[in-house]
Amino acid sequence: MSLTQAFNWAVAKCNSDNVGYSQAYRRGQVVNGIEYYDCSSFIAAALTAGGYFQTNPWFATSSEISYLKQINFSQLSTSVAWQAGDILWRQGHTEMVYEPAPGGGGRTMGAHTDEVPLADQVSINNYVSSPGTYTYLFRAPDIVVTLEWIKGNRYLSQSEMDNNAQIIASYLTNKGWTKVSICGMLGNMQAESTINPGIWQSLTVNPNLGYGLVQWTPSTKWSEWAAQNGYAMDDGNGQIERILYEVANNLQWQKVTTDMSFQEFTQFSGSVAEATILFELNYEQHAGDVQPERQQYAQHYFDTLDFTGGIVPVPPLKRRKYLKIWMYPALRKDR
Repeated sequence: MSLTQAFNWAVAKCNSDNVGYSQAYRRGQVVNGIEYYDCSSFIAAALTAGGYFQTNPWFATSSEISYLKQINFSQLSTSVAWQAGDILWRQGHTEMVYEPAPGGGGRTMGAHTDEVPLADQVSINNYVSSPGTYTYLFRAPDIVVTLEWIKGNRYLSQSEMDNNAQIIASYLTNKGWTKVSICGMLGNMQAESTINPGIWQSLTVNPNLGYGLVQWTPSTKWSEWAAQNGYAMDDGNGQIERILYEVANNLQWQKVTTDMSFQEFTQFSGSVAEATILFELNYEQHAGDVQPERQQYAQHYFDTLDFTGGIVPVPPLKRRKYLKIWMYPALRKDR
């Protein structure tokens, strides 16, 4: 049994363009190209995908509690700190927790209603639900939730960016970066790539253009290092490792407006806006003036992500020791 598989199934369905809400076709039937669920059948299908049920019980909210107890989910008060993968229940409705909120409650995902446009019927909510919204919370034993990178040569939606941002936030939190420094970088990543490790600049495949999370330009700055270190071109884990390599060797960070090193930036404790501008002008170094929207993006991640370090990427990031740049002669010209 794997809550990770159940969680990732739910995320994938929520991010799909052809999944909608229906009580008439609630058992995953496909009608005119649209796959349908209602709130409880969505949870049943997710848990079946995670191996909790050999055969999908397709329970309703009226029978859901008994099924959850059969698979040893603990019934808790909704006032506890929510965790990704928790199941929320109230009479007539149920959802899965996507991410907790710092002050309690959190964002949920699931099959909501057929009274909204198709894209919003089965989705990750962009608002925080309070603990009082639901009656009970059910938690899997030994909960461990991981997220998978969403990528491709396209622009990501906000919920997809949130998914990838959470992966980055969790890993860098565990590496000792401050919340502010992480968010300053994420705000810039959203502007550069929609936090997408698989995107080309302007969606144009050209080695001379930018690529990846921070739009390394030319793309060979990333691709040559990736090849030498065993990473695929669109490997988000590898791209975070590349950034950590840059920190260790003080690469790319040019001290245009500050005397602090890249390593010192990872420990920055000022405001989100200041961190965003520092990364924008000293790492990204784009042409033109400061772009205020990057600060707004960064603030969004500061307000919504989990910084406990408990949500991790799949597969686990490679562990490596960072050697000094003189040990990589072919890479000295990179930055």
